[in-house]
Amino acid sequence: MDTCFEKFTSFCDQAFTPREGHGIWGLEHAVTLRHGSKYATTPFHNALKLAFGDEHLFGGVYDSHEHYKRKVAVTSTTGTAQQAVVLPNYNRQEQPKAPYLFEFAHKKRLGLRLWEAACATSAAPTYFKPFKHEMTKNIYLDGALYHNNPVEVASRERKLIWPDVADKHPDVMLSLGTGKNAVKVERELADALKEDPPEIKYEWPKSPDIQTKLKKRAWKRLMPGKLVKAFDLLVGAILFLLFFCLQNPHLHC
Repeated sequence: MDTCFEKFTSFCDQAFTPREGHGIWGLEHAVTLRHGSKYATTPFHNALKLAFGDEHLFGGVYDSHEHYKRKVAVTSTTGTAQQAVVLPNYNRQEQPKAPYLFEFAHKKRLGLRLWEAACATSAAPTYFKPFKHEMTKNIYLDGALYHNNPVEVASRERKLIWPDVADKHPDVMLSLGTGKNAVKVERELADALKEDPPEIKYEWPKSPDIQTKLKKRAWKRLMPGKLVKAFDLLVGAILFLLFFCLQNPHLHC
């Protein structure tokens, strides 16, 4: 665990390299708008190359037959943000009216490398630039735009890969980090509703002058923080809209 923690921390330090102006109010937003991302692209790609290597996601010859048995797929999104994409290391038959694009490279040279697939599934708008695959010119955005928790994708894929056991429940379905048991959530909510919160009574001073002074002080303490947060949310929304319109000029934003 210590080794995993150290490697993950080292990876994050390199991958999340902020651009110039980071932490400076106003300038950080301007730099993000100019570059199209909050974090630098080259350190991010270099970190993924170091972590995943240069081999292809699909294709190639391996020493062990066990490698061919592993079915791996990552989710992504088309550059126009109009359709979800699944990038696999395997092939299988597709069904009509699929909920996402199953992007399979029939030629190895046109396929994504492991680090490129990692870039394609991690290109979160405003944080990282869209990933462009040089061979195919395809552009990808973060897979979480459509599948923040891709467990449903995994369930559908395993049924298509192994149709003979499609109607059976899997031995294990493991979701890390983005999912939570629905039954547990319902129980927690039910238990929370059963508990009556203690009644708290607030009494204002009777003097009108003191009440006015207290209200003014509270207003002065709360408003600057609220204004900054509201401004950040507004600027963030504007940046996202501008970024989306720049990536999709045909929409006439």
